[in-house]
Amino acid sequence: MRKVSSMVNKELQKDQFRVFCDFVSKLQPKEQEQFFSKFLSKSEKAYLAQRLNIMRMITKKFDYFDIQNKLHVPKATISRAKNLLEENDDLYRLISEYKYKEENINKENFKKEKSSFVKAHYPGAIKID
Repeated sequence: MRKVSSMVNKELQKDQFRVFCDFVSKLQPKEQEQFFSKFLSKSEKAYLAQRLNIMRMITKKFDYFDIQNKLHVPKATISRAKNLLEENDDLYRLISEYKYKEENINKENFKKEKSSFVKAHYPGAIKID
């Protein structure tokens, strides 16, 4: 994402961010989705969603290998997300407590899914955990 270098006044920057957060919080879920779809570029949406998913998987104790295979991201990206979580207890708590209504993601289900994919596509393959 582009850095806003013209933001010299930190208080103004904080105030603008508060207005942004307040605005988004007052939207209904469907309106939030519409707003972000129009407000963010395709790459900004992908970047933010990917970062959140990496952090969610880290809080669910997925290892680097599983995250790389599931989300197709480099180790450096996972490492940056992990460092952010380790430096910010509040962020870790918020993300670890978040439950998506259709969520079915945990390490055990992922292993089962991975195993069944391997069996279906490579019947002679050896199972590796």
